[in-house]
Amino acid sequence: MKIDNNIKGLREFFEADLAKFLHQMHDDTRLWQACDYCLTAPGKRIRPVLTLMVGQMIGVPLEKLINYSAAIEFLHNSSLVHDDLPGIDNDDYRRGRLTCHKQYDEGTAILAGDALIVLAYQLICYDSHISNDQKQILVNILSDAFYKLCIGQVLDLANMGHQRSDNQNVEELFLELKRRHLHKTGALMSCCFSGPAAIAGENDNKFEFLTNIGEHLGLLFQMTDDILDAQESGNTQAQDERLGLITYVSLFGIDEARRYAKHSADEIIEKLSSFGGKAEDLKEFVRYIESRTV
Repeated sequence: MKIDNNIKGLREFFEADLAKFLHQMHDDTRLWQACDYCLTAPGKRIRPVLTLMVGQMIGVPLEKLINYSAAIEFLHNSSLVHDDLPGIDNDDYRRGRLTCHKQYDEGTAILAGDALIVLAYQLICYDSHISNDQKQILVNILSDAFYKLCIGQVLDLANMGHQRSDNQNVEELFLELKRRHLHKTGALMSCCFSGPAAIAGENDNKFEFLTNIGEHLGLLFQMTDDILDAQESGNTQAQDERLGLITYVSLFGIDEARRYAKHSADEIIEKLSSFGGKAEDLKEFVRYIESRTV
């Protein structure tokens, strides 16, 4: 399929530049070893590929987005390192490997997650392909999104272990779920759209329109995550549910969650239609997110 080849090509383009970044940043400290361990773990690179694909759609040269897409990936990995810690999700494995705090230790993992945040902003500040004004805008976009991501994690912590109240209807629970994931997943996913829009100099309306698409794609990604986790568990219980959190599957059931994911994908694709033929690859990417199996 064309979309598979395009994803593969953009992923290889990103991986080649990531290898250069890691080589330039390399030092002999245990801290760097932990950072490198996280960044080189097997991953789909959904966010950087999406960022580059949005750039293609609105005419932003890839070289203007490569550092920014890497910065998003650094921030994403930082959030994963911290999510896995005993004080949050307490996970031993991620992507088939020991989590950072299990491979090294908890203190090193905390500091590695912190370091990845700093390195993300260095990538923006040292980027020679964009102007200083553009750098400032991108730093603001990422800072705002990462703060929202932290809010989403706090909302998770606040809701862990809570029993569903008999007087809470489905609509209330759905709004709570949507709020959590608009922060935790949607905020950083929206950066994949807002960054390219900022570099392209899109007007405020188009910037907000693209940012909104990114937020809703983040919600779709979370829906498919819940569905996949439920399927892997064999008992329709996703990881969040085991932590006492409401999921799309626990709220609607797996079949209804799939239907809702398809409806969400349809709405995103409808919005992308305003970009004409330039959006075809991105539309296929949305279907790829909806139907992914890993």
